[in-house]
Amino acid sequence: MNKKQKISIVVLVILIILFLITKLNDKTERRISFFDIDSVLVEKIEIIAAGDTLLLAKSSSGWMLSYPIEYPISPQKMEQFFEDVMKVETSNLPISEEEGSFETYKLTDSLATTLKIYGKNDKLLDHSLVGKSSSYNNSPARKQGSNKIFRLEKNITSYLKTDPKQWRKREVMELDNKQIAKISILYKGTGYELTATDTLWQYEDGEESITIQHSNPTLRTILNSLSKVNVTDFIDEEIDGILFKLHNPALEIGINMYDGRKYYLRAAKDEENKYILQVNNDTEHLYTIYENWLKKFQNKAEDFRK
Repeated sequence: MNKKQKISIVVLVILIILFLITKLNDKTERRISFFDIDSVLVEKIEIIAAGDTLLLAKSSSGWMLSYPIEYPISPQKMEQFFEDVMKVETSNLPISEEEGSFETYKLTDSLATTLKIYGKNDKLLDHSLVGKSSSYNNSPARKQGSNKIFRLEKNITSYLKTDPKQWRKREVMELDNKQIAKISILYKGTGYELTATDTLWQYEDGEESITIQHSNPTLRTILNSLSKVNVTDFIDEEIDGILFKLHNPALEIGINMYDGRKYYLRAAKDEENKYILQVNNDTEHLYTIYENWLKKFQNKAEDFRK
């Protein structure tokens, strides 16, 4: 090996050393994805906070609550979760690497909200802790087992609630009102029926019979109210005692569809202007709805003449 080759080798070694030193000491700040997970791979989500646990699981029909209750999740809630939580960004430079800072940023196991993301076969894709922040704009977070604390560029704690009511789908019934063939309504000891024909609707109450146009305002209010029934709250406790109140309903609605499907709604007074709502005789899930919703169906013949 001649002198020129030796010099070349020495220069190359020096360049490699300089490159490694530069990489190891790179303090250039850049934005990174904190979770860095393809949302398509996510099959289950576990949220733990203040001793409570919430499990969300993907099913063939969409995302469902699987613990502490089984119930469909609001699609909007899941969209927000994947958009605002899973895509949250942070700086690649941590704000602290000291274990002593965990309590300051509320990132201890007991103070933080724990988020676990699972893929197929319960494979753990991510295990992170998110701390509470007084800022609306950011959240402290770290990976389980790591001392590096990062400042997330959004405050994501509002998306990590363990209260099932924050996640549950509030639309308890959705119908195509163009496919409704007949509506039977009972309230306050009286009632009426609305029957669809090819061109009109027919009102009957046992005493009067009225032909109604599709554009009739009272009819449109009823049809629109049945096409999507949104509830105010969910009743999960003391179901047996509440079911007793439904023995004296304030409103009953029977719906027949052209394809043969049938639906049944029953509402009973609970307190003040709140009512208990039961859908299709379900005794496991009951709901709260306001009196204003009931009033849309409490009509007489003259209401359809307007």
